[in-house]
Amino acid sequence: MPIKFYDLVAQVGTASPYFSPSTTRIRLALLLKQIPFQTHEVTFGDLRNVWSGLDKPLGVERATGGTLSVKAEHSMFLLIARGLAPFIQKKDGSYLMNGRDIVKWLDETYPDRTCILLPDAPLPLDISSIEYSTAEVEFETFRKCACILAQSSSLRRFETPAFVALDLTPFFNLYAPKMVKTYSKEDAEYYTSDSRMGTGVWEKVLGADQDEMLTRAHACLTKIEARLSRDGHFLDSKTTPGWTDCGLYGIYRTLRATDRELAESVFVGKMGKWVEDIHSYFRGGLADVLERDPK
Repeated sequence: MPIKFYDLVAQVGTASPYFSPSTTRIRLALLLKQIPFQTHEVTFGDLRNVWSGLDKPLGVERATGGTLSVKAEHSMFLLIARGLAPFIQKKDGSYLMNGRDIVKWLDETYPDRTCILLPDAPLPLDISSIEYSTAEVEFETFRKCACILAQSSSLRRFETPAFVALDLTPFFNLYAPKMVKTYSKEDAEYYTSDSRMGTGVWEKVLGADQDEMLTRAHACLTKIEARLSRDGHFLDSKTTPGWTDCGLYGIYRTLRATDRELAESVFVGKMGKWVEDIHSYFRGGLADVLERDPK
């Protein structure tokens, strides 16, 4: 049987948009490797209830989220990506959760296909190499701390890596109040609860000035624009999307799954062209995702 890929939606069976940044990264990792997979929809309610009987194979303590505290500005955005989907069911019927573990398994199982961590690496991929281990650390730094390399990963072997911290709070504040309206009542209450987000966090999100959030979002993307080479299309490679591209596209998806005009007002200029290049590269692989987006 093909790999089953579980993606987060607001409502199962309603063709609601795929919006999760963390599941987006894994979807693109699968597409990069050109591995057939079936998408199965899950909601926050499913992660808390339906999958609660799979503690051992799935690790449902991560699927249910638990109590999270906000200790840094970017953490409000990372709440959506932390401790939820993605997870996959492998061909042998076993489950695998956590983006880093899934990426590592894909590279171990399919070393002769493009790797999200090192898109320009020669194949078959050597996952025991220093370059691969370094890329894993960089991937986790983005996933957990919202930091990216200041320069293209192609310069990794020539210069000491320098990280740039990204302010992801404005992206969350722009899309979350709109997206939560599409959830079921129970899921909306869970999503915005103090036990999940931290005391008073949701009230701060609702009270955020939208013009200020747009300005901060543009400032964040300006930092990222420096990674785009003059003659290339992507952030990690001139010709192939890598983990930074997939991570940033996950952020774009949160906005596009919510409001087309909002996404287009944030990702402008070079970054708007970058979105077009991502869509062009993956072509039909993202067709189902794009078809669900609001017009």
